[in-house]
Order: sequence, then structure tokens, then C-alpha cells
Amino acid sequence: MEITSVAFIAQVGITKDRAGRLTLDCDDSVKSHVQTIHSGALFTLAEAASGEALRVRFSALADQVVPVIRDAEITYRQPATSAVTAFPAISDDAIRTFEQRFARKGRATIEVEVEVTDQRGVVVCSGRFKWLVWEQSTTVGVSGGSAGPLPSLGPLRIASDIARDAPDDAA
Repeated sequence: MEITSVAFIAQVGITKDRAGRLTLDCDDSVKSHVQTIHSGALFTLAEAASGEALRVRFSALADQVVPVIRDAEITYRQPATSAVTAFPAISDDAIRTFEQRFARKGRATIEVEVEVTDQRGVVVCSGRFKWLVWEQSTTVGVSGGSAGPLPSLGPLRIASDIARDAPDDAA
């Protein structure tokens, strides 16, 4: 799925630049009470960029897995007063560990680091996003949902509950 087609992402105003990086303009729709880009909009940009980095890096798995955020940490460094761009990175060690555990268990966690910079290259925030990814074949389908089937932890649980309650050894 194209990340910018997700309704919330589009509503916030996140777009892709020519290089495929996620960006956000500093217009009135995303400004806070102090006339800078709202912290929630910056978080959304960074989180979306982390997910997009996973989708691009593991494109062969895109239709076979369900990824959900398990944990996130963000640090706001400078006020964002101009358009911003997100720069995600996944370490080689994180990729290697994820691939090994995913091949063995059908699920694994992986961390993506993201820096968001303004037009001058100043880092306005940085974050760490830990994703829980599992194979759809190891899950039970839930009718009516478009995000993919949920794990067999109960049909009424939502993705954030699943991510929170998954054992730490899922990694």
C-alpha cells in the first residue's frame, strides 16, 4: 500500500518528494498554538517514514505480513518553522537479526531510527520506532478489517493491544 494513500497520512498533509522521502509543509493546517509544526504532526511524519522504510526494505514481504508499532520514542529538538523531511535508517544489525528471527518464528521486531530535518538541514526531532511484524499465515482472519488479519489473541482485540501484549521474546 502506498503510504500517502492512508487516509490519516493524507489528512495530515504528508507527501513524497522526488527522491521518495516523506515530507510535510509548514502550513496553517499543521501549526500549533506557537505557530510551529505541531508535535503530533512531526510524530506522524516520523512514524510513517519508519513504516515506509520497512515497506521499501522488505518489499518482498509486503503482502505477507502484518506490521504494527510496538513502541515509539521521539525527542523534539528544535521548533519546526519550515517544511520538514524525514530520514529513516535501519541498521545492518537490526536487519540481520530481524531476518533471522522472522525466518525462524514467523514474527520478529525491528527498530527504525528517524531524523526529521527542516529546509536548512537542522534536526527538529528524532525518533526510534519498534515494529512487531508477523506472517499473515500465522494469524486468524477478522472480517471487515482492511489492515489484515489479527493474531489469534481474540477477535475483539485491536492492533495496539496486540503489540503491547505480545511477549518480549517475539523478537
